[in-house]
Amino acid sequence: MTSATFAEAVRFAWRWIASMLAFVVFGLGGLALGMLVFPLVALTTASPAQRISRRRRLLQGVFRLYLRLLSVMGAASFSFTGDPRQGSYLIVANHPTLIDAVLLLTLFPQADCIVKQELLRNPFIRFALSGLDYMSNADTADMLEAAIARLRSGRSVLVFPEGTRSLPGQPVNFHLAAATLAVRSGARCLPVLICCEPVTTSKQARWYEIADEKPHFTVHVDPPLDPAPIVGARAPRYAKRVLNEFLQGYYNRRLAEIRPQPASAIREAGQYSPQA
Repeated sequence: MTSATFAEAVRFAWRWIASMLAFVVFGLGGLALGMLVFPLVALTTASPAQRISRRRRLLQGVFRLYLRLLSVMGAASFSFTGDPRQGSYLIVANHPTLIDAVLLLTLFPQADCIVKQELLRNPFIRFALSGLDYMSNADTADMLEAAIARLRSGRSVLVFPEGTRSLPGQPVNFHLAAATLAVRSGARCLPVLICCEPVTTSKQARWYEIADEKPHFTVHVDPPLDPAPIVGARAPRYAKRVLNEFLQGYYNRRLAEIRPQPASAIREAGQYSPQA
């Protein structure tokens, strides 16, 4: 074994250890937030709306620290581009990895998320999620009505139109939920594109499998899209399909344009710079 090969093996071993530590930190952090920190917020904040807002801001801070930890340990690197503008938007994102929600909530802490029902049963994060006033996808009709009501009230809703993580190397395939929300609420879509090279924690990988090289995450926020000129005067049942087809094509084209280089070709310094 050459010295270069040995050094690469050492780096891989360290990244594996760092990645496993990151899973442990995430789980314990979720328990601490849900069982200690968030209950303290409830005791010190009378207004339910302020309570939720404070918890979401705390979560943003914790997630920023988490990404910083991953970066410092050498488990991953990150770059954020575009304008994560605040306001009332349907925030639409592709979903290649396990930590996509972490990346997005560092940018949009007050967004109302649609959460998988199985996550609400996860023993490590269920208590934290229950204090954030997110929406469950357990009942599609109820979820759609709740999300439309929040969008119409001037809030932002975050959705992964794929419903689950992407298949590496395959075009994105969107369900109709995001397009339905946009058409029925009249909200503008704010596209967020997430790339990871090399791909890690994908749908096809086991949780303990890591990439051969350090992964680099690129998160890019595009300008808002107005669904009205895209769908025209079509009836809602046709408009949602037209918009869904447009969004799929848009994401597949844009992801091909912004896909980053492998981590070995990326300069290490200054990669972590999430905007608020």
